[in-house]
Amino acid sequence: MIKGKILIMLLVILLVGGGVFAATLLMDDGGTTSSAPATIYEIANNSTATAVTTKIAYAGADGGEDFDGWYVAKRDGNNMIVEYEYNRFRTVEESVADGNTDRIVEEKGVAYYFNGKYYNGGDDTVTPWVDLPLDIKFSFNISQDKLTNIKTPDINSLKAEMTAEACREMFGIDISAEGPIALTIITNGIQLTEVEISYTTDSGASVTIRTTYSYNDLTLDFTPITGGDGEQE
Repeated sequence: MIKGKILIMLLVILLVGGGVFAATLLMDDGGTTSSAPATIYEIANNSTATAVTTKIAYAGADGGEDFDGWYVAKRDGNNMIVEYEYNRFRTVEESVADGNTDRIVEEKGVAYYFNGKYYNGGDDTVTPWVDLPLDIKFSFNISQDKLTNIKTPDINSLKAEMTAEACREMFGIDISAEGPIALTIITNGIQLTEVEISYTTDSGASVTIRTTYSYNDLTLDFTPITGGDGEQE
């Protein structure tokens, strides 16, 4: 169960529905950025962030349950560490197994992508659970012609709306939204610094996904899976 959620996180798929969160990491895997990008679209589409933090807030309709979650992805070359924490409903099977009837469960942990393999930070056996290369380019494909109601479209900020179909085409995110999806993009004129997506679900819940980006050189600690004795085979 956990492994599946982490895999979704690493494959940059975000689904918010029924109060259960899967992860989102809006991240670029390398590319170069022009020293003088012409538009905010170029800046966003060519981000080379080394750390990405995503905060998700889900407010249930008509007094329904509220959920939140955050995900931090840090990258060193083609290796990555993802920390996560989010709330979800407890399953019937979990209630029977542990005798706990609390409705909400807090999930938290860390996942590693190292030398082409995924590791669960909670696995004492340090066994890679997915042998899948990270060959997906974590980038956007934002296009002005897929946006509507564009406001303040300068190099530093943009507010607009998009359909669910346009969101899927530009961000790779499949959202079941009632009505338009609001989009905000903020840059410092050179680098992407923030993206916010907000919408109302088919059930009437309100969802806000806010992602921030940083660009410092990072040296990540993989000793929890290498044991300090070199790289995993």
